[in-house]
Amino acid sequence: MPNLVDQLATFRVGYCFQSVDDGAGYYEHLAAAWRAVSAAVPWKALEPGEWALVPIFSRSLVDRTLTLSPFRHPFVEVVTFGLPSHRVAARVEAKLAEIARPGTLGVWADPPRPDEPSLPFSVDGFISFDAVILMSRDGPLARRGFDPDVGLQVVTAANEDDEILLNMATADVTTLLPHLIKLYGRNLRTWINEPRRNAEPSALVQHARELLWADAPLLAALVTGTAVECTLRRWHAATRGPGLKQRITAGGWPNRLDERARERVRDASVAKKPPLADLIDLAEVATHITAAESTRLHDIRMARNRCAHAVECDDSEDTSAVEGNIVWSADFVRRR
Repeated sequence: MPNLVDQLATFRVGYCFQSVDDGAGYYEHLAAAWRAVSAAVPWKALEPGEWALVPIFSRSLVDRTLTLSPFRHPFVEVVTFGLPSHRVAARVEAKLAEIARPGTLGVWADPPRPDEPSLPFSVDGFISFDAVILMSRDGPLARRGFDPDVGLQVVTAANEDDEILLNMATADVTTLLPHLIKLYGRNLRTWINEPRRNAEPSALVQHARELLWADAPLLAALVTGTAVECTLRRWHAATRGPGLKQRITAGGWPNRLDERARERVRDASVAKKPPLADLIDLAEVATHITAAESTRLHDIRMARNRCAHAVECDDSEDTSAVEGNIVWSADFVRRR
């Protein structure tokens, strides 16, 4: 009976990097390689017979003779990906070659079979469409749900028993598939983790990331606006009152604010829940945020308003702009 390597790893490409003592650096290399493979495989255009499942094999090479790998380095970490055809392998090889992290050695075209007795590789997991399935529940990357550091949905066993069964099932694909289907089913409910009431702004930003990953940019823009609004309202709740009003009245005003806008800002300094536009201007006048941050926050506010109406009239929002706002907002709420 053909084994897993015969079925899924006839064609192979390896990503190699220097062994590092820093665990974080090791996992960053893994995440970069997983993202590259996921982006390179034409999941929606696979041909009959090409499995939509890419096994991940890894091992460390301690090469005292400098002959085990093509990179002439004594300590090499190798991540090998099993691919369904030569055309897919060529796409993956080209994408992996674009990785330029410190310690990257390069791409190993057609590395040894993972079950080679002299160089046995362990099965780390599988990459599928927009997801990585990990064999172990341990490690910093084994977090169930969408992981922004990895850029993929991370699927792991729900408990120790499932983990044992999954690892025992790697003998061949027909035994493995039922376990993978069960893993997907148990992870589906965790793919979108809706924040609870009074959640931290950082949780809202993470929720926006998940929505964008789930191809819902309009909702992602709405949640991003809510995240920055919550951040500003926390500052406002802690500082509002006559003292804040006196401070902003005595301070300088941005030229873009006319007298009517300045009056709204004065009212916002003592109001319990002022509109977001006035709250942003208030934060700028009170020097809580910079003019550049104020401009970006107004952009996010207007994007949220557009998307609130677009959900009904089926307009679209630029996905790259939404992603840029999410990244900026993550840094903004982190610093406050």
